[in-house]
Amino acid sequence: LVGPVGTAKTLMLSAIGRLPGAEFYVGSTTTKAGLVGLLITSPPKYLVLDEIDKMSAEDQTPLLNLMETGMVTRLQHGIKERITLDTKVFAGANRIEKIQAPILSRFAKVEIPAYSAQEFVNVAKAVLVQREGLGPEMALHVATEVVKYSTDIRDAVRVARLSRRDPRRVFEVIRCMWPKGVGPA
Repeated sequence: LVGPVGTAKTLMLSAIGRLPGAEFYVGSTTTKAGLVGLLITSPPKYLVLDEIDKMSAEDQTPLLNLMETGMVTRLQHGIKERITLDTKVFAGANRIEKIQAPILSRFAKVEIPAYSAQEFVNVAKAVLVQREGLGPEMALHVATEVVKYSTDIRDAVRVARLSRRDPRRVFEVIRCMWPKGVGPA
């Protein structure tokens, strides 16, 4: 899954990571040795890597053979280990430029587009009602103000929490978050 920040890639990957036999990891904290060790000692049915673009090129290399042939090897201190797995790999990234081309070619890429303003308002309102416990009117108020500056759901949640359910504070929080009145939206 490739797409801009705040488009629910992590939510989708988290759901896959909860499947029986799945292992979920964040790329920025996953090393080559740790990944190979996991694959050999506790082979997952599904390997889920969020933020794969934040893994170093060297740390991405164990995925090459795994995704191409299913083989994982480790040669360490004269001990040789080799296993064949039927592990499916799912990953998410904001940008694909930092993913090695040979690894990228082994994925079926799904591009997640940025939210339109209306999509953002609808999604943000639903998230704020369901997960943050805001009333529908307050959730809509936060969403319609935040979309003027950002289409990142995390920003809507931040504004909602900092506003403490006070509609007037929404404007104060937004002025603090975007003091120059500039945003990507």
